[in-house]
Amino acid sequence: MEQEKRAVTVVAIECCELYALSRKNFQKAMGPYQELKESMKKMAERQLQSAILTL
Repeated sequence: MEQEKRAVTVVAIECCELYALSRKNFQKAMGPYQELKESMKKMAERQLQSAILTL
C-alpha cells in the first residue's frame, strides 16, 4: 500500500489554498513520529477497506 499511486477526487466547499507534500518529504517529516505514522497508516487501511466494502 505504501508505494502504490492513488487517484482521488476532492471537492472544496469554499475557496482555499492547496499545498502538496511529496511522499519523500512526508516520510522525512514523519521520521521521528513512528507511533503517529503507524496510527495514520492503520486509519488509512481501515478507510480503504470501508471504501472497498461499499463498492
